[in-house]
Amino acid sequence: MARPTKMTKEAVAKLEGAFLTGCTDLEACCYANIDRSTLYRFQESNPEFSDRKAVLKSNPFMLARTVIIKALENGDVATAHKVLDRAERSRVKVGHSLSDNPMSPTTIILQAVAP
Repeated sequence: MARPTKMTKEAVAKLEGAFLTGCTDLEACCYANIDRSTLYRFQESNPEFSDRKAVLKSNPFMLARTVIIKALENGDVATAHKVLDRAERSRVKVGHSLSDNPMSPTTIILQAVAP
């Protein structure tokens, strides 16, 4: 006789709630009181759950983007500057070079990165 599975409807609901808030697999499993191996076996036999898990895990990022867009729509200049600064940093590779002479200043190297 096989042991009953710990992957009950309640466990699945807890996992989904945890993933919705951006939890890792380990955190979600701790919350649902299951082993990660139980989660992974369940995912293997239920690919639709794996797809749903990926969508749920992206929720915090979608919410954060919504907040940023609302701030921009409301004319929040500080948010606009942060968005532009981040975009510019992703287009420029920053490096530095140290001389053998400890009294020599550090050289900053900026290199454009293709989009």
